[in-house]
Amino acid sequence: MRSAANVLLSLREDEAIARDAILQNQPAPDDDHDHAPDSDSPIFDAFVEQGGSEAFATLTNFTITEFYLLYGHVEEVLVGHWTCGRGKKSDTKPMDAFLMMLC
Repeated sequence: MRSAANVLLSLREDEAIARDAILQNQPAPDDDHDHAPDSDSPIFDAFVEQGGSEAFATLTNFTITEFYLLYGHVEEVLVGHWTCGRGKKSDTKPMDAFLMMLC
C-alpha cells in the first residue's frame, strides 16, 4: 500500500506532465506589436506578454485557453454589472477584474 505522501506526489507529477503537454500545444503569441493601445484587457495582455503562458498558468492554475473558456461563461453577466450605473466608471476592464479575482 502506498503512503498518502507518495500518492500526492504522484498526482502532482501527473498534473505537471498534463499541464506541460497543454502548454506545448498553446499557440505562440504574435510578434506583431502594432495592437491598439485601447485593449479590452490591458493588465491581462501585459502579464501574458511579459510572462508567457507558463507564468499565467502558474499564477492562476489555468491555461490561457481554460481562462478564456471560463471567462466566456461569466462575460455577459460580468460586463453588464461592471459597466452599468452612473458616476465615474472604473478604469479596470472586466476581463482584468476577473483575472484579479482568480489570483
